[in-house]
Amino acid sequence: MTDFERGTRCTGLCGGVGNLQGSLAEYAAVDARLLARKPKALSMREAAALPLAAVTSWEGLVDRAGVRAGQKVLVHGGAGGVGYVGVQLAQARGAEAYATGGPASMRVIESLGAG
Repeated sequence: MTDFERGTRCTGLCGGVGNLQGSLAEYAAVDARLLARKPKALSMREAAALPLAAVTSWEGLVDRAGVRAGQKVLVHGGAGGVGYVGVQLAQARGAEAYATGGPASMRVIESLGAG
């Protein structure tokens, strides 16, 4: 999507993936292909954290491990940012997801359908 208007609330990365140099800045010129509209259900803080968690999960599960249908996947820290996305990503690829977590995390992990 590249039709963002001034003031559109977005989430995404300004680089640091796909061999594109990253940046830490208050304002930046960014390739629009690395952005998405911020989901209304997320706060700005949550939306800011989502892309890095998603990229980290994707790199580990898809790019490196090649997770696919029929496999069983163990995700450590299933209620944390990377783990939360990892459980859902494994399931979306047809794998059976299991996750670790402390007692306070179990409700979240179970709500994702992880064993």
